[in-house]
Amino acid sequence: MKIHWNDPLQQGATTQKPATPAKPGQPAFADVLRKAADGGAAAPQKPAAPSPGMRIATAPPVAAAAPTQVHAATDRMLAAMERYRNLLGDGRVSLRQLAPALREVEAELNRLEPLAASLPADDPVKQIADSTMVLAGKEIARFMSGAYV
Repeated sequence: MKIHWNDPLQQGATTQKPATPAKPGQPAFADVLRKAADGGAAAPQKPAAPSPGMRIATAPPVAAAAPTQVHAATDRMLAAMERYRNLLGDGRVSLRQLAPALREVEAELNRLEPLAASLPADDPVKQIADSTMVLAGKEIARFMSGAYV
């Protein structure tokens, strides 16, 4: 069933709740937010100790990648994208035969993301890696959406 914009049910529904006034004696949200942003907020409470037998999973810290590592990963990604492009342009290659090349591009994208994220924003290698990842992500989305069917 398709819902049209002029459906009477849609017109009667509201998407926004009316604002509730602040309770007397409580500070306004803007004041609390400003105080927290200035660092004047109260120190966070100590978290409760985990129950016995419970393990807390923590992600390992990501070490900063050297620009040469990101450069090498970006180069591998571009090579995978080049192989994918060549297969995509070959009319004799079916989409089923093209899928492994796209999976290779996706694997390179997954390897490059954490490396590029560890570089400072103003690093030119990071900017190139980010552009390459966006291009690869768009191509993966295009293929998965069925644009080539």
